[in-house]
Amino acid sequence: MIRSFKQLIEEVQAKHISPIAVAGAEDPPVLEAVCAAKDRGIMEAVLVGKGSQIEEGLQAAGRSPAAFRIEHIEGDAGAVAERTVQLVLNKEVGSIMKGYMDTSVLLKAVLAHKELKTGRFMSVLGIIESPHYQKLLFLTDSGFIIRPTLEQKIDLIKNGVDLVGKLGGKTPKVGVVCAVERVNDKMPDTLDAAELARLNQQGHITGCIVEGPLGFDNAVSAEAAAHKGVQGQVPGDADILLFPDLVSANSVYKTFGFLTDAKTAGYLAGAQVPIIITSRADSVETKLNSLAMVALASKASSSRS
Repeated sequence: MIRSFKQLIEEVQAKHISPIAVAGAEDPPVLEAVCAAKDRGIMEAVLVGKGSQIEEGLQAAGRSPAAFRIEHIEGDAGAVAERTVQLVLNKEVGSIMKGYMDTSVLLKAVLAHKELKTGRFMSVLGIIESPHYQKLLFLTDSGFIIRPTLEQKIDLIKNGVDLVGKLGGKTPKVGVVCAVERVNDKMPDTLDAAELARLNQQGHITGCIVEGPLGFDNAVSAEAAAHKGVQGQVPGDADILLFPDLVSANSVYKTFGFLTDAKTAGYLAGAQVPIIITSRADSVETKLNSLAMVALASKASSSRS
């Protein structure tokens, strides 16, 4: 099981991994991350967007545009997104990264093609490497579904289990995070947590261990769990944390990224190909970690197909 971004990058270096298509590649921080990924042997990129601006950005970064494949699309963002998706459909690339473009435009182009659908709801996994935790921690949904239903939460768990599996994890531990550790009829999220745990125990959610409701503290701290008398296989050793809504998951993810010394990455799951939906506020390091995550996921997907 890969437990750090350093280990992740080492795993994908010098391997033959399909390029990634960057939609709206004229964004300077994205170009910087793509160049870093190329330099470190993580993966190549096909840069899709306004060709003149992409070339200017590469030159400003001290790079020769001739060293990159640039798809010149002078149309609107929809045309850029559609060309990006066509590169995937043509099997010229194995994954997608959002650059200077609205997320909705890119995902509209992805969802317009049934070949790229899986039948699951898509979700964003925020990945955390903290010096205070023993392994990578996956938070969901940190960027897509505002308030998931029980049905959507099942897909969020499946998407997380799939990604952890691509990193070599077996039977990941899923903590369903709530404000309290006991079922409370006045708190619907605790009812969902108990139901998800029941579905897991009865074999309807497989390939993982699901427990909840759990507080964030006892999901990641065995000491906190012991102090509160919370027992199980997940407390203190969670791989995946399922949050009740987008606000809580996104806030925790950004707190790690901006107010701690943790390292972060993001990954959009639920499509047939790995996708990076970057935030303009994300650091170059986060974008590079996300590229490495997608590279490994893309390699794992191609190996199974």
